[in-house]
Amino acid sequence: MVRVRATPVRKRPSAVKQAGEGVLGSDPNPEPDRDPGRGRDPPRLRSLALATLGVSGRDLDAARSVAGDITLGRRAPPAGANLGRPRAAVPYCRAVRPKRPNPVPRVKPVRLAGLSLWLAALAFAAPAARGGEPARVAALLSEDISAYHQALDGFKRAYHGPVIDFDMSAGDERLGDLRASHPDLVLAVGVRAAKAAAGGISDLPIVYCMVLDPDVNGISGPNVTGVTLAIPVQRQLEAMRRVVPGLSRLGVVFTPAKSGVLIQDARSAAAAMGLTLFEESVQRSEQVPDALSRLSGKVDGLWLPPDATVVTKETFQLALELSLTRKIPLMVFNSQFVKAGALLALSPDYQASGADAARVVRQILAGKKPGDIPVSPTRGTLVVNVATAKSLGLDIPASVLQGAKQVQ
Repeated sequence: MVRVRATPVRKRPSAVKQAGEGVLGSDPNPEPDRDPGRGRDPPRLRSLALATLGVSGRDLDAARSVAGDITLGRRAPPAGANLGRPRAAVPYCRAVRPKRPNPVPRVKPVRLAGLSLWLAALAFAAPAARGGEPARVAALLSEDISAYHQALDGFKRAYHGPVIDFDMSAGDERLGDLRASHPDLVLAVGVRAAKAAAGGISDLPIVYCMVLDPDVNGISGPNVTGVTLAIPVQRQLEAMRRVVPGLSRLGVVFTPAKSGVLIQDARSAAAAMGLTLFEESVQRSEQVPDALSRLSGKVDGLWLPPDATVVTKETFQLALELSLTRKIPLMVFNSQFVKAGALLALSPDYQASGADAARVVRQILAGKKPGDIPVSPTRGTLVVNVATAKSLGLDIPASVLQGAKQVQ
């Protein structure tokens, strides 16, 4: 005889739904913490622009209105967690049968779908450091800005292991806090963090990202490697040729001490592409206006490399005004300058930079020494200002625009 009785089920809370990671700003590709500032240039610089570029005051103001201000994306506050409500108890009936002696255990059939999910999870699991536990990574950020958090987010998405964040905005003492956390490896995000880690840590592997020129900044060592923000110059020139197919004479202003190696690579790449490179070398920012003036009658394209002496707020505005008034396409090195009016840039992808750093970390945890892993460049995103292209009278191929980030 089988007896049936109703048994209530205990209340069980539903799974907590995460609201997602913090929003890293409305701009998916903001720049590191360098605010070019706002406002008009001083009267002396305006007079210098009128004299060196040979344009009228009306054309200068018109170009400035097209250029606009240079702004930076900022990180919005992270969203809060959304907690689900516990479900109400639902009674159900179960059959109570007499116990049988020595019951035979029932073998459950293998569910192939569930097994495949577990295998996929194991394939993407973080490598073990010691005792079979996932390696602990301490992430040291130079500052609390959106670009660095994008790189960190890309790293976390690709690594899938425990990561502890440390922000150096409060001071260099955070390096001591990092050591106290006993990590297996250090991720340094930005120049300041990379220099502090390379100079203060010698017994742990260090992987950096969001660093433009590690050699110039002295970021090296047998326990150091990483991913640079530098994009190979050949890829940059190829991007400009795709956007401006008729380009044949490209002008560039640079400082030999900071960009000499880059320009050497540019000469070889330009020659291979059939481009004539017109070079103007300067030692100080005050020499840039005259250099731009000398190039204006010789070239059908301008290129501003990532040279801190050459590219300031004032010199960028002069180059932009020359580009817009003389109808000369201007290529720069980040998306913020494209938003301000330059035609194009092959801009670093910050999340991809962090993901590439995670790939380097996996190589180290698999047994490779940091000194044996070459420093690799980051991936780039083509950014095109379609309003500037229209102002310059350019008809950019549709195939190029489809694969680019368009701004105006």
